[in-house]
Amino acid sequence: MAAALGAVIVFALLAIVSSVFVWFLFFVLSTLLLRDMAWVERLALGGQYALPFAGFALLSTPLLLFTMGGYPSVGSGTCTLPNGYKLMVTKDTDPGWVFNPVNENSEKSVDWKKDSVSCVDQIQVEGHYILGTRTARWPCPPLRGTDIYFLLDTDTGKVDGFTSEAALREAVSGLGVSVKLERFYDVYRRFDPARLIGRAAVTVAILLALVLLGLVLWWRNRILASRRDAERRFFASLSGVAMDPKKSA
Repeated sequence: MAAALGAVIVFALLAIVSSVFVWFLFFVLSTLLLRDMAWVERLALGGQYALPFAGFALLSTPLLLFTMGGYPSVGSGTCTLPNGYKLMVTKDTDPGWVFNPVNENSEKSVDWKKDSVSCVDQIQVEGHYILGTRTARWPCPPLRGTDIYFLLDTDTGKVDGFTSEAALREAVSGLGVSVKLERFYDVYRRFDPARLIGRAAVTVAILLALVLLGLVLWWRNRILASRRDAERRFFASLSGVAMDPKKSA
């Protein structure tokens, strides 16, 4: 709770600082570009035109920080499969682990003797069935060769081992499953929350870029319109002086 509150405070402070900085930046730019008018009017319009950018920074900064900060480390971690089991990897080139999360203890370690499979090289997820290949050696070597083919039923936690792919195919043929094994890390990435967060980050970045582009175009048009209005007033005042001899005198 305290950590979450601290993160909210930090995000809020960064959002305020960024919004003030962005407002000041566009305030200065607007004031410098608004020529042919009194300084008081230039300052007032500059502050007004800079406000949308301050609001944009105030809203987008926490969103960007949350998206970037929530991105898990690439290459290692765990992900949850649709059948409730989890996959765990340490490196994209090393074997992984399949386990039932109910066997995690309070220290986040796993009892590998209970409905789990370690040192998995290749894997396939088919509903509540998980099949694949693993090595029987420990510690797990890099992805080199296959010692055992396995079939895990996540409903019962039962793991069956086979000595050949043909035996595995025969075992799953009656289950309506065709063997299409993939590299463990490729399957892990398919269910990895980092992939979803990465897509969300790209989407957010594109949307924010479009909003920022719209604001810049709006700001440019407002600056040009204000300058044209100032020029019309200036020439109107000159025409008024020329037409009124008393003023010219």
